[in-house]
Amino acid sequence: MAEFRVTCEENEDGGVYRAWDAAGTLAGYMTWRQITPEERSLDHTKVEEAFGGQGVGLRLLAEAMADARAEHLRLRPVCSFVAHYFDKHAAEVADLRGAIR
Repeated sequence: MAEFRVTCEENEDGGVYRAWDAAGTLAGYMTWRQITPEERSLDHTKVEEAFGGQGVGLRLLAEAMADARAEHLRLRPVCSFVAHYFDKHAAEVADLRGAIR
């Protein structure tokens, strides 16, 4: 599986995680909003077609979950990709899961 570097850029009400391949090509992104001081919603995940099936979405989600844990935040799984992951891995994300979509 390819390695992807993930960056996070914040704006006034949320931010975006971006995954980059070794050549600096954007492989995908995940948007989020700060709903309350304690909770973020993960709103949308998009993986570029050329990078499908290479774990880009999981890499983005792993970074979002690591940041949430480090900042003691809950995550609301609005994005269908994230909601599916949270449902499938309920025990792993029990400490993170915020309100249900």
